[in-house]
Amino acid sequence: MTGLDVLKQILNQLRLFLMKGSINSEYEITCLKQILDKIITFIPSIIFDELGYKEIQRVTINKNLFGGRNESIKTTNYLKYPPSKNVNYGRANLKGQSILYATFNHITALNEMKPNVGDLITISTWDISDDKALSVIPIFKITSKNMIAHNLLSLQFLNEYEKVKKTLSKDVAKQSDELMTFIAECFAKEVEYDNKYDYFMSAYFADRIFTGFNVDAIVYPSVPEDLGFSNIAIRPHSFDSKYFLSKVEECYVVESPRENGHSYQLRTTGSTDKFNKDEILW
Repeated sequence: MTGLDVLKQILNQLRLFLMKGSINSEYEITCLKQILDKIITFIPSIIFDELGYKEIQRVTINKNLFGGRNESIKTTNYLKYPPSKNVNYGRANLKGQSILYATFNHITALNEMKPNVGDLITISTWDISDDKALSVIPIFKITSKNMIAHNLLSLQFLNEYEKVKKTLSKDVAKQSDELMTFIAECFAKEVEYDNKYDYFMSAYFADRIFTGFNVDAIVYPSVPEDLGFSNIAIRPHSFDSKYFLSKVEECYVVESPRENGHSYQLRTTGSTDKFNKDEILW
């Protein structure tokens, strides 16, 4: 049995934990981490430097900040990443690790956050400074559904990776492909609602990427968007040093896909591009 065969066999066993609701406790996470630390001896990746994601967007559900009350957000800090002490497991972070999650359009952000009808939300738009850029490691091996390419960003990353792969030995290339596919499956896992432990598999690899590589962000397909569009997870210090708030819009959710089966309908109550340091000038 070759090293590649052994890797495939182990990864197939670990795919049991990619089923929804398959991880339910810190004890299971401890055991999984010990196994992963032993068998994952390297993280295959391709770093894209100097990528300027000029505009990213976030959706904040106001009541989550104010004890269930629909209050307006007055300061910009509420629109950023949460304090690490309040952070549980997420798609690209371990417990206690603060990460700035954003998308490239507010529709994806809405589908990620899933606000309810009647919720007051704040859509924030952030622009990258003209003299700044991001270094990114993408998760991209799942680029099609039913044999149809459906995430163009992932497909672009894949095309660049295929060029790099030609410079690798055959054995390294095959093992890299296997691991990259498995990591993509971890990020594509459907998690059990309100079960933060279920995020561990992707969070583990995000941690290995952020601690092992000097990169600013990870780009990965959005699960609620059926992997057709992408999210970005940015280190807090990278976000603070490279992005500035350009616009905020406050809206009430009038309809949601859970009611109409189509898309979110919003009613805008205000918007502004005026700020005084941390204060939002509505």
